[in-house]
Order: sequence, then structure tokens, then C-alpha cells
Amino acid sequence: MTTIIVIGHGHFASGLVSALNLIVGKQEHVWSIDFDEESSILILQKQMKDLIERLKDSPKILIFTDLFGGTPFNLSLQMMLQDDRLELIHSGNLAVLIDLCTKLNKDQSWEKVLPEILSETSNAAGYIHRDQLVAAVEEEI
Repeated sequence: MTTIIVIGHGHFASGLVSALNLIVGKQEHVWSIDFDEESSILILQKQMKDLIERLKDSPKILIFTDLFGGTPFNLSLQMMLQDDRLELIHSGNLAVLIDLCTKLNKDQSWEKVLPEILSETSNAAGYIHRDQLVAAVEEEI
């Protein structure tokens, strides 16, 4: 099973994992690290190193960050250079995390899941203008 570490600014990570557990049930293989206003780069780096060390028996660890180019993303890249078990998905959101965990929970391999997730992430956000909604409702009437 692929272990997932969600890392993000503020309480993004713990909030995302809390919502994930509420929707799909407790995910024993998903961890979170918050980079909040009381933290620093050094503290975050130590938290990441400590958790990765605790997960030394995990054959693969996926780091799931909130923003491309943010501090959690940049520190994750540094960690990836030190540990070949680490891979990274950036700009993650709840829909992507739910999809990812659901597929991995069905014992699909990470190698199979990755292309599907990357393909589907382009549809993770959407926009509906009020006029579109009104037109769709009127069409059904």
C-alpha cells in the first residue's frame, strides 16, 4: 500500500485528511503535516524527516501538497532527492485525494493509478455561471 503524506499551508493538510476520513472512512495510510503560522521552514523540515523515518517500512510514500512552488512543495523536492521511495503530487484537493485513496484501497498499483489521477485532475475544478444553471433548469422543464 502506498503511504500518503498530505502537507500544506495553514490547516490544509489536517483539514483535508479529516474530510477524507469523514467521507470514505479512516485511512490508516494517510498522514498530515500542517505548515501553520506557528511553524517555520526548519520545523516543517524536521516534522517531514521524522515522519518519513517513522514510515521506514513503507515501500512507497506519496507526498501530496497544496501549491506548486510553495514551501511544503519545495521541501518535498529536497526530501525526494534523499529518499527514492518519495513521489509528489502538487496542487492537490479533496476530490483528487478521495479518488486517489479510493483507487489505492482497491489494491490498484500506484503505477496504474498515477496516469488516471493526472488525467482526471484537469477536471477537478469547474465553473458554473448562473445563466448556465438557469438554461439547464429551463431545458428540463
